[in-house]
Amino acid sequence: MSSPMLYGGRGTPFWDWLGQMMDGTPEPRDGAVIAADSNNNVVRRMEFQGALITEVGFPALDASSNDTAYLTVKFKPESTALNPGSGKLTSPANARQKLWHAANFRLQLGDLPCKRVSKIDAFVLKQEVAESRHGGSDIITLLSQDIAVPDLAPTFSALDYQPWQDFFDDFVLRGNSSDSHELEGTLDYLAPDLKTVLGTVQLHHVGIFKLAPEEVDPTGETIARFKAELYVERNRLFVGGLP
Repeated sequence: MSSPMLYGGRGTPFWDWLGQMMDGTPEPRDGAVIAADSNNNVVRRMEFQGALITEVGFPALDASSNDTAYLTVKFKPESTALNPGSGKLTSPANARQKLWHAANFRLQLGDLPCKRVSKIDAFVLKQEVAESRHGGSDIITLLSQDIAVPDLAPTFSALDYQPWQDFFDDFVLRGNSSDSHELEGTLDYLAPDLKTVLGTVQLHHVGIFKLAPEEVDPTGETIARFKAELYVERNRLFVGGLP
């Protein structure tokens, strides 16, 4: 499923479920995917039980884009049942969506200059899920396993190149890559006013492993930029910004 970022706020069950997965404390949830016609009459319900989130995909960000951005969530249930629908589809209270655009973001990473970060590549968190069957039974129990935290790849103006190069030289070439040399940071998703924080991904234990000029079309006019590739050991999601 996908959703414009962000729907609801702190304490909304969906975002609590998502935050638990990213925080390493996943919980199974029951629910339903409801299909309705153009008049909001419910025509069928796909009910599911014991679902665990398996992927959370964050889209590419680009300061020059006019596109609406979407968060993609995949989950795996222990069982499903397709049932006929009845009644009307109603929206939850306070279900007004706050649209998130790919251009509206803010990165902070230690003391590195990030105000001219113009792009961040899409990234996907993946939760490994194993199936368990007891005594030859057809009943499946899902067991959460390790979370694969993706790398982060920001692109920034060449005007800010030197501090990033200094970080790379110290961390990679000189080998100063212990926990104390890793960085902490945040990636904020902003409303159109570029002030209101819709959501924040907190970045823990960030290190750099690649820094290179951005590949450009030599026939076109463009601003010189560099792209960094960073590992992130752990992250957390906060709807509405940090508490």
